[in-house]
Amino acid sequence: MTEKKLTIRGVEWSYATAGVRGRTAVLMFHGAVGGAEGLRWLADALGDEYYTVAPTVAPVHTLGEVCDAASAILDREHVGRAVVFGGSFGGLVAQAFLKRRRRQVEHLVLLSTGAPSPALGAKNETALKVAR
Repeated sequence: MTEKKLTIRGVEWSYATAGVRGRTAVLMFHGAVGGAEGLRWLADALGDEYYTVAPTVAPVHTLGEVCDAASAILDREHVGRAVVFGGSFGGLVAQAFLKRRRRQVEHLVLLSTGAPSPALGAKNETALKVAR
């Protein structure tokens, strides 16, 4: 994986890319612990057929900020649409990204995460604000 950085609204975001440029892109959101490096195994497994982009969630206050940053990272990588993958907490982020940036999502893949729920989503948004 190639480590990269991008400053968005004064916040430095780290992300990693791997695989074959020009192929279908996979935007990967990590769980609550760790960062993009925790998805190296998946990027390696997909590397022959996909281009993977894995941001490390920066210390921001809302899921909206995370989604805006992921969108900007995709733009920087010249990715119009991506398969969006999220595991655990990353699944919550992936669902938020789908809701806010539907045009950038080709498919959504969730692993070990809850199904969308407006009530639960509002509660998790508040929890994220409190955690930061």
